Amino acid sequence: MKGKITLGLLLLFVSAYILYFSFLSVLKFNSFSYQDFDLAVHALTCWNIVHGSIYNSILGIPFLGNHMQPVFFLLSPLYALFPHPLTLLLLQSFFLGLGAIPLYLIAKKHINEGLALIIAAGYLLYPGLAFVNLFEFHPTAFATFFLMLSLYAYDFNRLRLFIAVSILAMLCQENIPLAVIMIGVMAVFERKPKKWIFIPLGVAMLYLIPAFILMGYFNQNTVQFSTLYSHLGQTPFQVFLNPGPLLSFLFRKECLWYLFLLFLPVLFTPFLSWVRMLPLVPFLLQHMLSIRSSDLSISFHYTAEIIPFVFYAAVYGLKSLLAMKIVNRHLFVLKSALVSFIIFCALYFGPYINEAVRIKGYYKKDHSDIYKERLISQIPDAASTVATFEFLPRLANRRNLYSLHHAYMGFHTLSDKKYTLARDVEYAVIDFNDWLTFSGFYSLGGYKNLQNIFPGLGWRVIDMIDSLVLLENNSSDANFICNKLSGRPDKSHEEILRVGDSFSLIKSSFLYYCADEAIEATFYWHSLENTDKDIQMLIEIISGDGRVIRRLEHPICYRIFPTHSWVKGDFYKERIRIYIPEESPANISINIVFFDNVSGGVIQAGIGKDSYAVISFGEIRCQE
Repeated sequence: MKGKITLGLLLLFVSAYILYFSFLSVLKFNSFSYQDFDLAVHALTCWNIVHGSIYNSILGIPFLGNHMQPVFFLLSPLYALFPHPLTLLLLQSFFLGLGAIPLYLIAKKHINEGLALIIAAGYLLYPGLAFVNLFEFHPTAFATFFLMLSLYAYDFNRLRLFIAVSILAMLCQENIPLAVIMIGVMAVFERKPKKWIFIPLGVAMLYLIPAFILMGYFNQNTVQFSTLYSHLGQTPFQVFLNPGPLLSFLFRKECLWYLFLLFLPVLFTPFLSWVRMLPLVPFLLQHMLSIRSSDLSISFHYTAEIIPFVFYAAVYGLKSLLAMKIVNRHLFVLKSALVSFIIFCALYFGPYINEAVRIKGYYKKDHSDIYKERLISQIPDAASTVATFEFLPRLANRRNLYSLHHAYMGFHTLSDKKYTLARDVEYAVIDFNDWLTFSGFYSLGGYKNLQNIFPGLGWRVIDMIDSLVLLENNSSDANFICNKLSGRPDKSHEEILRVGDSFSLIKSSFLYYCADEAIEATFYWHSLENTDKDIQMLIEIISGDGRVIRRLEHPICYRIFPTHSWVKGDFYKERIRIYIPEESPANISINIVFFDNVSGGVIQAGIGKDSYAVISFGEIRCQE
């Protein structure tokens, strides 16, 4: 009876995990909260396979050149039935949750049922697992389950099952065969039959060698992963002759903190069974030697391949502890400590508290989400489109989709290969305040690439609100979101205010439309002196009683003509459409704070000797 209760609790925990993270995935998707390009890349891959292509337009290469992930060929029939990015997200939650079952069976074999249930619950509450589930979508999430199942097959001496699930795991990414090889090495130390040594090695090598050959063929030196390790030496021979940089990198405080976060939730018990940690070694080296800081973070997907082996070694570590009489006499203490650390680490290092807060606020649809949906609805289903990150997943089911950050950087991802946006792009949907595009990939010269795309080609503004803009190509628009003017727009207009010493506002207009819940603002700028500052605006909408109704950060001239690119004597015009909440009063006023985008420092503005941090543009009356 006890076994049935334990199994029932396990299935309850697994079901709760799958439902909770599926729920979060739906909320995140509906609120445009997937803000990198991984989900879109993989959804685009599935859609293209269904339609007979392996090319991925976001990456600019066939998807097999980025990572060797043939598992997408197995996923594509399901994607054909349910062609939506949520299909991938729900599958991710399902398979990650399912990993607790083989772990429980392994633990039940070596330790008692109670501890087996605790270690399975610890897996489901493990901070790294939660972050894998929440950060976009990655096929390595399937590898977490398949590797756990391969460890079950290994532990129960089921060779055929081991071969089958190891192959499935290797199909998820090109580095997984290294784990299969190390399982064979682990078998040497465990004195298992020779078949458990040579078969994992043979299966892994039969996959690994062709996988890397094919990956190189499709990659064509576009995505250059080797740059992540170039600081150690240009060749393995150089690293061998000069191991100093390698050793110093391994013992950085960031690496030690990374190890601490990996093993604290299981009370460092894996270190009591170092043999079972051998399959971890290739992945730990891959992450700890990388110059990319995200590789040493549990907040992304990079621990997906590590998690099964952390918990497998933890089971054997607990088994070693239980072999001690003093531990067996105080088993309740061990269980209490393990439960306490699991809960503490889940709450303190995991995303659970933050996600609970987001459910109540951030994941609820606001006006911005509604406008984003409105912009997307105006793009034809098959139209070639370039977009900033948060729009990409919604647009993934089309042949040609491009990420604006590549065009803004001017390079492919992890590459010194120049990136040129395809000329067949028909639509652009952009959030000019997209953090990852314009802050994560910020560069002083990025604006030149935007100028080559937008003012350089014919674009028409279809719709806009705040920092969100929908543009159509091959149709010039004299009233673009921003323009460099040939001269002073109206000689009668004098300087309204001076911003620092570098430029002035010579004309502005505000039209407040009640029915449309928006203010149409137009600014005319005059460059007085060259500046190295990238100056932006914080626009405040103020009610008659002094309440701040809205705050909006706005990059002057939409980052296409940033202030540090202005030449003395230049004139610029830009227009903004600012959302005003429905309940806003009939009369409002506008305040603006100018600030340096790099330093965050406030730029004084005013006329003559009078300069202020906050500039008021007076009262604006609502118009029907």
